[in-house]
Order: sequence, then C-alpha cells, then structure tokens
Amino acid sequence: MNYDEYVKNKIKEIGLKRLEYDGLQAMFAKYGSEIDEKYRKILEENGIPFDFVTRKQEDSKCCCSVPAQNDDHFTVLSEHEKLRTDLFKHLALVTHPDKNNESKDDFLLIHAAYENHDTFMLLEYAIKYNVRKENICDEMMTLILEKKMNKIIQKIENTKKTIAYHLLVHGNVDEHIANLKTLQRIDAENQELREKNRKLEEELKNK
Repeated sequence: MNYDEYVKNKIKEIGLKRLEYDGLQAMFAKYGSEIDEKYRKILEENGIPFDFVTRKQEDSKCCCSVPAQNDDHFTVLSEHEKLRTDLFKHLALVTHPDKNNESKDDFLLIHAAYENHDTFMLLEYAIKYNVRKENICDEMMTLILEKKMNKIIQKIENTKKTIAYHLLVHGNVDEHIANLKTLQRIDAENQELREKNRKLEEELKNK
C-alpha cells in the first residue's frame, strides 16, 4: 500500500469512528431524561440518597456523565502550522471560485477550516481534490491522523464506561451500585470515627 492509500484509508477509519461516537451522543441526547429518571429510581430502591452520589462523584448523574463534545476541530501544535498552511495554499488554488466555480462552497469551508486550525479537515479535502505535494510532510500527516484516531477512540471508550451507557445498553449498573454502597459504608464509618474522636477530645479537655 502506498502512502496516499494509507492516508485515504486512515481518514475513512476515522470517519467511521466519528460516526460511532456521534451515534452514541445522539442516543444519549434522545434518551437522556429517561436514563436519568431510571438512575434516580435505582438509587432510591437501594437506599442511596442522590445528594450522597453527587458529593462523592460529580459525574454520577447520567445526563452529565456524557457531556456533549464538539469533535470537529483538531487543535494543532505549533509544529503543525507549516502543514496546515501548505494544505490551505494548495487547496485554495484548486478550489478558488475564479478557477472552479463548482467548488465555491468547498473553498469557503476550506478557509474556515484553516482559520479554525482544523488540519484534519484540510487533509480530508486534500484527499477529495487529490492534492499531493512533495513539500507536505508525510510524517506530520501520519502524526495528525494517528492522534485524531486515538482521540476519538479514547472518547468512545470513556463514553462506554459511563453510567448512562451501561443503563441504556446493558440495562443495569450493578457494579456501580455496589461501589456506591461501599462508599456509603466507609462514609458512615468515618463519620462514626470522627464523632468518637470528638468526644474523646472533649473528655481530655474536661480532665
């Protein structure tokens, strides 16, 4: 496989992963209130106050466990600036309305991608318009593509660890509830210990 094919395939892979992530986000957006209500009911059935959960785990509320995230823009480091600029220059020439009126919309989107430091989107357009110049660094493109893929994979993995995902996909959060009960027990024991220490200090003062 030559390098251009690697780039095309990698962009397709990233596109599929992005669709998976967007699908999860859409699912949570649609069923978020139902999941939240179900989670509160499970807590109530297990004698776990919701206030206790929010104190111990800030992200335990289901809808808040999967915050909406804009994954469209890839913030590049300073060493990526040359690649971003080179891609933009080549694409701007190819898609400029004076040269190709049919690509006017793409020209505007390419300009927006450049302004937003979205190097990955510029790479997508480079594939679309077959822009391949020797002065575009293969190593830098590889780094950006691999980082983009890893970033989306990590977001998917984090999403699948959330309470909302387990409730919606598996229908239960038994392990999570067991952990909360353990925290409850430890919290009660610590509170009892603090009270004993307080009484002991008072007794010592009064002697």
